[in-house]
Amino acid sequence: MINKIWLCDLTYTQQVLSSDVMPTAIAGIGTYVLKHLKPIPKIEIIKFPDNLIELIEKKEAPDLVGFSNYVWNKNLSYEFAKVIKLIFPNTIIVFGGPNYPIDIDLQEKFLRNHSSIDYHVVGEGEIAFLSLLEKINSKSNPKKTSELLSGTQYIDSNKRFIGHIPQPRIKDLSEIPSPYLENLLDKFFDGKMMPILQTNRGCPFTCTFCVEGTKYYNKVNRSNLNKLDKELEYISKKISLLIKTGGRNDLHVADSNFGMYKDDLEFASSVAKYQKKYNYPKFIIVATGKNQQQRILETVKKVNGAVKLTGAVQSLDPEVMSAIKRSNISSDEIMNLAKEGRGAGADSYGQLILALPNDSLAKHFFSLQQLVEADFNSIQVSQLMMLPGTESASLESRKKYKMITKSRVLPRCFGYYDVLEHKINVAEIEEICVANNTLSFDDYILCRKMNLIITWLFNDSVFRELLILFRIFNLPIWDFLLKLHSEVLSGTIKEIMDSFILSTKNELWDKESSLAKFTSDRENIKKYIAGEYGSNLLFKHKLLGITKGLSSLVDLVKKVSIDYLKNNGLNDDIHKDFVNQIITYNHNRVYDIFGDEKRVFKKQFNIDIPKLSTLKEFRNISINDFILDKPREMIFFYSRDQILDIQSAKKKYGKNDSSYSTILSKVYFRKFMRTVKFVEKGKKEFISLDKKTEIEGNATLTGISIN
Repeated sequence: MINKIWLCDLTYTQQVLSSDVMPTAIAGIGTYVLKHLKPIPKIEIIKFPDNLIELIEKKEAPDLVGFSNYVWNKNLSYEFAKVIKLIFPNTIIVFGGPNYPIDIDLQEKFLRNHSSIDYHVVGEGEIAFLSLLEKINSKSNPKKTSELLSGTQYIDSNKRFIGHIPQPRIKDLSEIPSPYLENLLDKFFDGKMMPILQTNRGCPFTCTFCVEGTKYYNKVNRSNLNKLDKELEYISKKISLLIKTGGRNDLHVADSNFGMYKDDLEFASSVAKYQKKYNYPKFIIVATGKNQQQRILETVKKVNGAVKLTGAVQSLDPEVMSAIKRSNISSDEIMNLAKEGRGAGADSYGQLILALPNDSLAKHFFSLQQLVEADFNSIQVSQLMMLPGTESASLESRKKYKMITKSRVLPRCFGYYDVLEHKINVAEIEEICVANNTLSFDDYILCRKMNLIITWLFNDSVFRELLILFRIFNLPIWDFLLKLHSEVLSGTIKEIMDSFILSTKNELWDKESSLAKFTSDRENIKKYIAGEYGSNLLFKHKLLGITKGLSSLVDLVKKVSIDYLKNNGLNDDIHKDFVNQIITYNHNRVYDIFGDEKRVFKKQFNIDIPKLSTLKEFRNISINDFILDKPREMIFFYSRDQILDIQSAKKKYGKNDSSYSTILSKVYFRKFMRTVKFVEKGKKEFISLDKKTEIEGNATLTGISIN
């Protein structure tokens, strides 16, 4: 009889929180079991390894432990599963989640290689997990009877693989009692964890690199809006109290196509209602839809800038799009979304995946060029992860496109633990594609180099005003980025670029087994935690570029910008002066970005750069319109809200380089750049930084060389 259940959605914690969302999915499985299973079991929801260790060391055996199986926690979950089996050999271990192969042969191989797993749930978990518990409670041991259980796979007592198709999906997600309203998640409202709401499940698109691209998830099933509204109110009320003490102010919405459906408009209205009442959520982490552009814009407008528009094109090359089965997605609509969003004042980012089937250097650069010229705020380039459960990772796809793959450690996903006499040293290892029959590894490296340049120069509008200047002159920004890509670097920025390319090569392992052995050494795990290995290389080197290498980066941008204008017949002093002043302006806004939030700079300009930065239309504009009658001083400072946001981010993620690179991956960085205002001569300006401090605008702070 199942009386005591532990449900675990584990995350790494020793560097930063690798998964910082509340364990809502497994808690939802818990509420479903509590609603239907008799007798009612005692369920413990576990997120942090230390809490699981505390329970294990009490030596009170649970009847069953369930683990989520995601790419970011599979190995962590399994190492703890092995220890639990050693300490409590009669405890049943159940895994479930999308990080599971779709090929039947690979499913069997997975279970044979992970012998501590008694059962693996396939597809949606609620019904299949409940059915398994009911079968066990009936004292009919599936392992002995080799019974086919819909949605569950296992190796029976005769060592035979028993596999079956997933359970039918739940059509109305409101059938799953809310884990928030049932108080299963109260202990996770700690100011560090982010609430997550699931408005729907499924995706109408068939992308081969995504688990939801399979036929099983092709239909979109939704949750009741009344339930979602109650959950929003419950979450907002609790989070609003935490925000006052520096807690996080964001919400994750589990939706692959937010804004595409009419119900999304109503959900957005609920969000707006609680934003007004509780000042939450300030940011919503969600992927916006791929079609229905106008509805998406209308939905995003309702939530007061909390959502960034997602241009998830992945590639704009027709041959690549055909290979990844995105024919029912309108790339034109996605591209227009950036332009429409800019007009509406919405943040936006474009998404690409490097090394997709049929990809090449030219095709990747073409896609980057289109996103750059569409003027997204940033461009996110991901690696093609060979995710189990996706068509891209199938044996057939690998063979067809001659994919060359390597293994590497997933950033932030590593740790070491002691459980009684047992030692766990573990890291998550991902398999990525680095070449195929149309993309060489050397070209892959050139693509990665351009990805870093875009991360430095284009993303988050760090040099927005410079790019606006190019647009005024009708000069393609992409051509400027190409010049940077081909430029012979020198100084600190060369060292950083060389480090990025070398690290990109060195983090790749030919064999997963060799990397697994390397990460089983505790001393190596400590080096990952210290940041010596395993960082997100783009954000690690972005941080280096805008901190340690900022002066060198500024010199590079200045040189290439002036050369670019010169090559296009714009070589007089006024154009050089514009470039120099704009880059100085950008420099002052970014300098010492994670240093003293109360540090203030003052600098004199004869160009109205703030006015330039507000331009949304670039035709028929003269740069003379931005020249001031006489030089004026600008003051660069953090507003009170910015200080609170920066301090909140440091509190959540930490105050070291690994933490700062994580922050860069989580926030719209431009919002962390200093606020700018003109200082009237002879008039005292006071900049309010916090309740206790007022810093005078006329203070003797000049330029960026102050101590």
